[in-house]
Amino acid sequence: MNIIRPNWSAPPNIHAISTTRLSLSSGLTGAGSTVYDYCNLGAHVGDKAELVKANRKELVEKYNIPSSPIWLEQTHSTELVELSSMAVRDAIDGVVKEESALSGDGPLHNADGPPLKTDGSLFKADGSLFKADGSLFKADGSLTREQDVVCTVMTADCLPLLLCDAHGTRVAAVHAGWRGMADGIIENAVSQFDCQVEDIIAWAGPCIGPSKFEIGLEVKQQLGGESSHYQEISKGKVLANLYAICGSKLAALGVKNYSHSSACTFSDPSQFYSYRRDGQCGRMASIIWIGGST
Repeated sequence: MNIIRPNWSAPPNIHAISTTRLSLSSGLTGAGSTVYDYCNLGAHVGDKAELVKANRKELVEKYNIPSSPIWLEQTHSTELVELSSMAVRDAIDGVVKEESALSGDGPLHNADGPPLKTDGSLFKADGSLFKADGSLFKADGSLTREQDVVCTVMTADCLPLLLCDAHGTRVAAVHAGWRGMADGIIENAVSQFDCQVEDIIAWAGPCIGPSKFEIGLEVKQQLGGESSHYQEISKGKVLANLYAICGSKLAALGVKNYSHSSACTFSDPSQFYSYRRDGQCGRMASIIWIGGST
């Protein structure tokens, strides 16, 4: 399995992939260890920077991705960033001001929906969004209405959620770990679509599966959902089904068109990185963009 493509009913101009450990042919490894073999796309996990950069470049070339994916610093928050094609065009020449990198007035969306102004952010040519102090911009998802802007999230057990509308005019990539789900990142993402909610199409990529995601009762209480989404395994401990919990949250918002991977990142070390299984490890990427209609 080199690449995963969503099994969903998105319009033909919507393109999306989710990577595995085997997505690249170069087999570049980092830090003299197999924990990053063979397609680590995370620059924050201890891998060699030049190898991550090479992996990201090969990913774009091998899968005909129209521009550099936008890489964020993910912090299990509910923050989302709106991206414009101007950022991608300008980034080819190096670093550009935030006014180019973010669409309109440069809104960021918090958990309650309204835009937040930012200033001083920089957009680097490798697709990373930086602040003026040199630190990566912190957000756990991105959205766009513009063609060939590549929204991206990285995961290694958390659930990557990709969204689009039935008209092919809006896409989002969301990093939905249990903290983000509990705090409302799914609700925040859905609120940024201005179409009828029933026109939203959702797909969840590979995450830790329901037979391996052990949590305490305090986390269960925060996540919510139906009792059928959990299996008690010992006093104070349950197994949680992130795919089902995500679907339940979407359904409560009116999003019925939901499908998901059946993979378990924890259970398949040959295909997937897993932070819970390995600790130090690489990251997969789930990527979505608006392209042409062919």
